[in-house]
Amino acid sequence: MLRKQYKGTLKRTAFPPRPLSQKEVHRIITRYCVTVKPSQFIEKGCAVCGRLNPLKHLSPLT
Repeated sequence: MLRKQYKGTLKRTAFPPRPLSQKEVHRIITRYCVTVKPSQFIEKGCAVCGRLNPLKHLSPLT
């Protein structure tokens, strides 16, 4: 497969792409886990109505 490069040159690329190595898979999964924080998914009940809401949308009652 040919792909256009800068200034009108063509570069040959392999298709389909090669499978990911174990090192690449590990790097992708590790970065994903660092990016996705548990606070994005934790829910707690509202103090007024009891409805579950994401923790990031609740404010402390002090």
